[in-house]
Amino acid sequence: MISFGKRMLLFLMLFVLGSTLAGALAYIIGNVSSDAIAAVRISAISQDLFAFVLPAAVVAVLSSRLPAGFLKIRHAPCGIGTVIAVCTLICSIPLINSIVMWNESITLPESIHQYFAAMEHNAGHATAMMLGGDSVADLIIGIMIVGIMAGISEELFFRGAMQGLFMSLPMNPHAAIWITAIIFSAFHMQFFGFVPRLLLGAFFGYTVYWTGSLWTAIIAHVANNSMIVAAQWLTTRHIIPTDINSFGTDSPLYISVSLAMTGAGIWLLRKSRRQQSSM
Repeated sequence: MISFGKRMLLFLMLFVLGSTLAGALAYIIGNVSSDAIAAVRISAISQDLFAFVLPAAVVAVLSSRLPAGFLKIRHAPCGIGTVIAVCTLICSIPLINSIVMWNESITLPESIHQYFAAMEHNAGHATAMMLGGDSVADLIIGIMIVGIMAGISEELFFRGAMQGLFMSLPMNPHAAIWITAIIFSAFHMQFFGFVPRLLLGAFFGYTVYWTGSLWTAIIAHVANNSMIVAAQWLTTRHIIPTDINSFGTDSPLYISVSLAMTGAGIWLLRKSRRQQSSM
């Protein structure tokens, strides 16, 4: 078997190559077509396929005679675990929003703050363009790209391949989960959302570890992203008055209840795995 170092190097090289290819494709389409939104969407789809799915597939083939087993996609999602994971994410919204506010309040030197603020602005602008307008078609496309495709591809890349590579080492599994979560959060290049995204990545990592199926984390990730897309769409159309990103942050009671329910959900998710293993 190829060594861990060589597999990880190839994994990262394929990611860089795929990202470059996706960027070049978006650049070409942007010059040929005047539709900037289409170019951003095609870039996102290309990124998912070439930079995330392809490296994960190649590493899985090189790492095991059963690539699906290496990526943890061989077995169906854990039914009760999936329900618990999705419900936990919903219950965690006020808690996560409060952590986002705390993360945004961190004081940095002015030059560094401006640098990260510019990165946040560019990322937000790209996401807004990807989601498009407020039509039903825009909602469907947004859920397909940001919700479904991003959820599947990122889980294959981070929790399937990268976490799987770290787990193949004589390393504490908790260390593998948190290292992957740190890289997952850093990849998004959004400092003011680093901590909540780190916690989200760790949650998905433990979901795979406890349930034994990447599909459970994929479904939870897709549900999380799709809820955000749908909430933003509803806010844009003034169907709901409150932005989901600020929901619950004005009430310590909401945050406390969210913390308790999130903790209970994580405990149940872990316990459900032990119960299934004993059957």
